Amino acid sequence: MNIKCKIYVKGVTSNVRVNEGEMLSGFITAQGRKTEQDTSGFVFKYCVIEGDGKTSLGRAYRGYSRVVFYRTRMSNIVNCTGEGANKQGRVGWEKNLSAKDIASLVNTKTFIDQDGWMATLPTSLASLYSPSLIC
Repeated sequence: MNIKCKIYVKGVTSNVRVNEGEMLSGFITAQGRKTEQDTSGFVFKYCVIEGDGKTSLGRAYRGYSRVVFYRTRMSNIVNCTGEGANKQGRVGWEKNLSAKDIASLVNTKTFIDQDGWMATLPTSLASLYSPSLIC
């Protein structure tokens, strides 16, 4: 796998938990959309998630949250509750994406740069967000 990003989860604690030797669990993302028609979302593509803390992948910030972890390697620090896991207690709009949905969301031209905004970036920023780097 060609790694494009690395998410390092650092263990954090509170004064109370220091005495008990416990770390606080965190969240990687809290994305939210107001409607199903909202085109926003987070896509973590070709990532590695590791560290010395504990984390969950995300939580719904509003109705219709959309977060995709695509071809991402997750170490045992992640509390995984994905496809095939017990889905009891999840939000009502949770669903498994079709292959067509996934293909659209992970393609830079159909999701991130649909309206061509990346071409308007200053040269100094354009190289950071080049589709060849994030595709």
